[in-house]
Amino acid sequence: MLKSIRRLFVLMLAAVLFSLVLASCSDPEVPPAATDMPSASDTDTTAFIDVIRDGKSEFSFIRPDACDSLIVKAVADAMLEINRSHGIYMDFNSDWSVDNRENNTVESNADVHEILIGNTNRAESRTAIEEYRNKHGYLVKYVNGKIVIWGTTAELTIMALDYFCDTYILDDEEAVIPDTLFYFCDFGGEGTPVNSIALDYKIIYPVGVDKKIGDSAYTLSSAISKWVGVAPEVAMDSKYKEDTGKEILINATSREGSAEYEKSLNYMDYGYKISGDKIYISGGSPLSTVNAVDKFIHDLNVGVISTLDEPYEFKYSYDDLIKDSIAFRQDSFVPVWANDFITPEWMLDFDEKLYAITKSGGRMASDSHRGDIQHYPENSLEGILSALLLGADVVEIDIRLTKDNVMVLMHDEKMTRATNVSAKMGKNGLPSSVNVRDWTYEQLLELNLMFNGSVTEYKIPTVYEAIMLFKNRGFVHFDCKLDEIDKNGDVYHLAQELNSKECFAYYYGISTMKTWVNKDKSDTEFAQYISKLDSYLAASGNGLRKRDFALIAEYGDGVSGWTRQFNEGKQMIFTNHIYDLCRYIAANQQPFSIPQ
Repeated sequence: MLKSIRRLFVLMLAAVLFSLVLASCSDPEVPPAATDMPSASDTDTTAFIDVIRDGKSEFSFIRPDACDSLIVKAVADAMLEINRSHGIYMDFNSDWSVDNRENNTVESNADVHEILIGNTNRAESRTAIEEYRNKHGYLVKYVNGKIVIWGTTAELTIMALDYFCDTYILDDEEAVIPDTLFYFCDFGGEGTPVNSIALDYKIIYPVGVDKKIGDSAYTLSSAISKWVGVAPEVAMDSKYKEDTGKEILINATSREGSAEYEKSLNYMDYGYKISGDKIYISGGSPLSTVNAVDKFIHDLNVGVISTLDEPYEFKYSYDDLIKDSIAFRQDSFVPVWANDFITPEWMLDFDEKLYAITKSGGRMASDSHRGDIQHYPENSLEGILSALLLGADVVEIDIRLTKDNVMVLMHDEKMTRATNVSAKMGKNGLPSSVNVRDWTYEQLLELNLMFNGSVTEYKIPTVYEAIMLFKNRGFVHFDCKLDEIDKNGDVYHLAQELNSKECFAYYYGISTMKTWVNKDKSDTEFAQYISKLDSYLAASGNGLRKRDFALIAEYGDGVSGWTRQFNEGKQMIFTNHIYDLCRYIAANQQPFSIPQ
């Protein structure tokens, strides 16, 4: 009895302290919560239930047979932590059984002790879910011998499980709960940020913007509607030309401070800022803006944002992830062939390359397939830089997207051939998938590129780093593997930030380049460059040279094949052997005399 009373007062004190912290703290990291804990009036009626006693437990974990993989992992982690804390392995089952093939509601009496995680088929879970279906938050409740742990999303269900374990089980010698246990953390109720956005805010995005940005505005509105049943209005800034009060501004709208916030972010960076009656959400590119909106939704979802009345800012920067990249120290790179070949200066001249790719006659030109793959892994920064230093006119790179919308270099969607993903997947918190789209960029940094069947020190690069290598060196053959990457949005913003728009002239051609000129007429230097390109192409018989990958198999990827192609008028040679081809061009070809 004394033990129970002592436990009761500990719980009462914890509840009081917790409510005081919530009332006094405006830190957005603290989630809003409503909790019913035993009060002084409950002292005579509250009983306490042993979850763990004398090194064993009558409770077993139950989770849905079919549920989110995050919940599967969270339950397994919780059981391991309980073993660490108390030295016992609790029983575990999914809610499927031979007698329950139709997923009927399973009922039992209070003698059946279970910890029900998520949307199980138990009557106690289903009653709680029905009662809180239209809420947005998570629930921990003791009822009929069961502990119901549930959230309106998989992520919130995990938060409920963490709350239960941290508060009552882990590192708690007694591991008991009151039979009055009821805790509901409400992220969508009256006075919460989600509710306020639904009722008081408009979501504004710029007119004429990339489709991804407009879609992300509607994604935010849809998420709010799903949580509280009311969707905030979404509109272009052209509809509401004047300030309407409380607004969420997506990307560079016409509102004061909106464009400035967008410009403060580098291409891959993203963030959001709560300031007064405005919420600024943006990234340095359309893809990054999608990340910013997703992050804002996530932080609303899990209660990181607990108030809109206090200033708060989140910013994610990739600077630290890529700061050691060879792209930032190109002059220190010494290719492995440096002692065997000195590239003639004319083969490194960018203006000469521009003239070469537009002429219908003259010297042989080169397109290097995935970089210098004779000496470095395909689609590596080192392989690209090596090819450019050899004098390649064009280098092909393959583009894919990560889970967090970072453009990276990878030919196959499955990374098994090009990386050591098979040895890393599913370990230390890494994804169990081999697909690029299932990994974030930070997770990809745990992998290494393969070369000739061996693991190397080289990492999967971002397109941002790769394009830094091309400026004033050569043309990029930008082979996108996804239609969702937009040349006039995602690629244009990247090229503009890195002042490398001219490097895309070979792949995208003159019509796209003229579109890019019109997107920023203040860039007169680029306009003059496109005018020069246009004049080269306008000459009689001229046009951008074409390459054909199939000719490697048909003609052979060696001297005899290159010579045959060239003699038959195929002057852009696509090759897997750029080292050999550049040596051949240096020995057998002459530079153009470019007209002034």
